[in-house]
Amino acid sequence: MNFNTIWYLHAYQDVARQNQNPLVDYVNGGQASGRLSSPPVDESSWMTKAAENEFLPASAREFIACYDMIKKSALFDETFYTTCYPDAQGDPLEHFIRNGWRLGYHPSPNFDMRKYLQSYEDVRASGQNPLIHYLKSGRREGRRIEPLPESETWRLHAGARAHQGAPLYATLFEKQISATLLDESGLFDAEWYLNRYLDVRGAGMDPRGHFISSGSAEFRSPGPGFDAEWYCRRYEDVLDEGYEPLVHYVKFGRAEGRDAIPPAPDYTYTYALSDAGPIPDVVPARRPINEHDFALEVPFHYAPDINMNKPLAAIVHAFYPDLLEHILGYLENIPCAVDLYISTDSVEKANTIRKIVRNWRKGSTDVRITENRGRDIAPMIVGFRDVFAKHDMFLHVHTKRSPHAGNLLHEWRDYLLDTLFGTEDIARSALSLFNDPKIGVVFPQHFFEVRRMLNWGFDYDLARNLLARVGVQLNKDLVLEFPSGSMFWGRTDAIRPLLDLDLQFSDFPEEAGQIDGTLAHAIERTLLMVAESKGYEWLKVARRDLYPLPDTVLKVTEPADLLRHRLRVFQPCLARADAAQCYERFGMPETRSILSYPSRNNRPRINLLIPSINPGDAYGGLSTAIRIFEEISSSLAGAFDRRIIVTDSHISSEALSRFSDYAQTMYFQSEDDGVAEIVGAGARRNGRLNLRANDIFIATAWWTARHAIDLLRDQELFFQKKLPFIYLLQDDEPYFYGWSTKWALAESTYRHGPDTIAIINSEELYLEIIGKYDFLHSFCYPYAINGTISKCLAPESRERLILVYARPHALRNAFELICEALKQWQQHDPVSARAWEIICLGEEFDKALTEPVQNISVKGKVSLDTYADYLNRSLVGISLMLSPHPSYPPLEMAEAGLVTITNRYNAKDLSQRFDDIISLDRVDARTLAEAIKQAVAKAEGLVGKRTGRRKPKSLRLDAPIKYYASSKVAEMLKELVGTAIHRTTGSGGPRRRFWL
Repeated sequence: MNFNTIWYLHAYQDVARQNQNPLVDYVNGGQASGRLSSPPVDESSWMTKAAENEFLPASAREFIACYDMIKKSALFDETFYTTCYPDAQGDPLEHFIRNGWRLGYHPSPNFDMRKYLQSYEDVRASGQNPLIHYLKSGRREGRRIEPLPESETWRLHAGARAHQGAPLYATLFEKQISATLLDESGLFDAEWYLNRYLDVRGAGMDPRGHFISSGSAEFRSPGPGFDAEWYCRRYEDVLDEGYEPLVHYVKFGRAEGRDAIPPAPDYTYTYALSDAGPIPDVVPARRPINEHDFALEVPFHYAPDINMNKPLAAIVHAFYPDLLEHILGYLENIPCAVDLYISTDSVEKANTIRKIVRNWRKGSTDVRITENRGRDIAPMIVGFRDVFAKHDMFLHVHTKRSPHAGNLLHEWRDYLLDTLFGTEDIARSALSLFNDPKIGVVFPQHFFEVRRMLNWGFDYDLARNLLARVGVQLNKDLVLEFPSGSMFWGRTDAIRPLLDLDLQFSDFPEEAGQIDGTLAHAIERTLLMVAESKGYEWLKVARRDLYPLPDTVLKVTEPADLLRHRLRVFQPCLARADAAQCYERFGMPETRSILSYPSRNNRPRINLLIPSINPGDAYGGLSTAIRIFEEISSSLAGAFDRRIIVTDSHISSEALSRFSDYAQTMYFQSEDDGVAEIVGAGARRNGRLNLRANDIFIATAWWTARHAIDLLRDQELFFQKKLPFIYLLQDDEPYFYGWSTKWALAESTYRHGPDTIAIINSEELYLEIIGKYDFLHSFCYPYAINGTISKCLAPESRERLILVYARPHALRNAFELICEALKQWQQHDPVSARAWEIICLGEEFDKALTEPVQNISVKGKVSLDTYADYLNRSLVGISLMLSPHPSYPPLEMAEAGLVTITNRYNAKDLSQRFDDIISLDRVDARTLAEAIKQAVAKAEGLVGKRTGRRKPKSLRLDAPIKYYASSKVAEMLKELVGTAIHRTTGSGGPRRRFWL
């Protein structure tokens, strides 16, 4: 029943006159007498009449007036209200006036109730209905209203569908993927998913089920049409609000027009050695695409302070003196003392200039005549070289005309001047950036009409030779960024390498109308690289009213914005920009580079570079790596932050649970203020890894060592110093691959001795490795049985069980040879062999691979408790390792009391550790089959007996060994970082001090 209280009182005035409850009257007799509960459909004017009904209470008349006012306002959308709030029964507008607004229900998509209350505290304090306040007085007072964000509108509609039982969502606030939502998305591609995530294919898992159960939460992508990692990086609110990326996209992002995949590459680039355009000899450049090239908006939306202890040097080249007065007008906007240094090329021009500047009152003036060489660049770094000794800060401008470009660029000069110091607020904003001691150059965003012309031109060789003289190796692959038009603010120390070259005017060609291919053009293009080589950064500024891509002009409303926007504006020219490696096409995806971004956080951090931390991948080597990382971290006792960088796999939810005290962060540059983080760098198609001046890396495999070595080079480039890395060597890895490219890549990582602290797993491997390679420091990580296994070892009745460490994919474990030897033993001695059961542990694989071996079962990777149980009950163990590393399984088997068969390798002989180890000199099937026969015969006498654990023998070593201790390594790292901190140049101390 729809009961309209006010209409009832208006229609039946006896009820109003007697002050009766209208609903009680209706129930107790009104309905029986034919009275209606609400107005007939054709009675639309009753409100106007009711507002004048003197018998109605004042509150009712007020209600009617508000009802009528809202009805006429177009700010109440009945369809929207009933769709979004299905619990609103009866007249929707009446529901809104009486109850809905108190529940936070929005009247329409065009009026955001919460935003209005947040904006106007007096309305919030008064307790009024926000819409009624706006219609009565807010509109007249000029108060603003805002529409609902599209995501909120979408959320409300979605919530209504859930309320009504529609299949789109189970609940209004669902943030995890569901089967229904995945189907709704239309973005899942099972075959693509299996090809992209080989671990899922290898495990034989259903791809759709895997994505729903864990893949979505692990930021895996459902198909080629949705890039989960990129979506989270691009839209920071997704993770802030706790949504899995695909869930957010389907619920809100698609309706809001958000991109599901990167719209374009970050850079335009070609590997071609020359431009295919009309001037074929031009060297093309790597440039950020227009939509990804950001600048800070000037002026800032607050009044920054500037710290200028000395006058600013304004270095002006006035080849066209008639434009000088125009430039002086701009220079008046600079809010500090300014000493003028003006160059020109003739006596006549100099005299004219002196007359023009005679009334300059902001500082001194110095007019010099220089040779007409090197455009505006040579006069600055040659003609005024002495000036820089007196000034920490300078501004470089010139009377630019660009006559070669005709009318196309006639506005270029004023665009640069307007952006640099077009008003006092703009000049103050730009100068305040130098309060940050790391900023070396500030320049205008490129004049839009010249963007397509930005390349190396004919300047590449000149630039390469110039940079070589300041210790920088130029690579065409690097990003080309520079102050096009050569007008910029600068810090003297940032260009000191150029000044120290002691260039002369004779190094520059005479001016003959050249538009490219001169030393001046090369210096212009390398200016930022020179500054970066000194440890400085640069920033670009732009005016929103002058630059046609407003989304790339970043608004600065408070100092904290500068820290955030720096991550998008400053894209280092000297940083590696191309992650792709030719090796990837030949089955080596692990070689794809990890690119880096210079962090402002100087706090020391220890980093573990590891292929995977997923429990299913945690074989002995990975477990040992994690254990050493945790031991060193613990010994550092909070002096270092911690970070785990997963280089090759997606991170499972089980892994995140295992490292619950770590925060998962994206592979993307950030403010880098985490104390304990996990970074998934498995895909690394976009983004960069934050790199601190005091990052120490632990490499755990040869390709992670390549990453560490590259990151150390970046560290030296960004911070002018380099720390060594820790290399955990758990085998002589090059020999995994035979004579091949992989062998060469792996072996080369062992040849960075001065930068390497080697931790070598086991005494046998230690002696092998240090006999071939030299390191800064070398430590031996001694064998010790796993703690969990040790606790679980206990004498049990021994059974006729043979444990085999079976890993078909690890060639060094010689799985095929073991199978052949087992077959030969069984076929030679079938009566004895049929009493023995063979258990394969270590890796899941198809049992068919073992055929025709009998009595064999594949248990794969088992828990440590289960493994210990097998050790307690078994009698014979087989574990081969065709490398100098002893491998833990044969030692664990022997210590648990099994007669164990393994192999020798060079100086490795595990029989020196345990008497019950049979160590083979020759490894072939016949020799191994004979050893199995010997071990079984020896073990037969122990069947049914309870035999205990064996104690390792003392090793006889041919050379002294320096043993690993986490406390020693920790103290060494503290000392190294302390020394490095003192050596760092251009550092501004703790990151948070900047721009405050």
